[in-house]
Amino acid sequence: MESTSANIILTSIPRSEFKEIIREVIRETTPETLSEIIGKIPPQPVQTKEDDLIRIEDVIKLLGISKVTLHHWRKQGKLTYYKIGKIVYFKEREVMESLKKIDLCKK
Repeated sequence: MESTSANIILTSIPRSEFKEIIREVIRETTPETLSEIIGKIPPQPVQTKEDDLIRIEDVIKLLGISKVTLHHWRKQGKLTYYKIGKIVYFKEREVMESLKKIDLCKK
């Protein structure tokens, strides 16, 4: 099954042959070329402990509040939260920053 379109040729080859072609290309790639490729990859942000996701139970213990209070603060937008599936998570750093704002509003 071959198709030609603007210098592109599509063909079916066995998986083992495809793997061997890839291995050959990698072997032929010079360290300089690899450095160029790696240089084009944007650096990934370093995740700190403060960026770790924590669960509802952890926030309740950390802040010494009830589950109801945490729910109200979430609904009022006082705490940023994230949902993965049905589970609610918070970033510890954001919880601590929000707590400072909540304390300032009380004063």
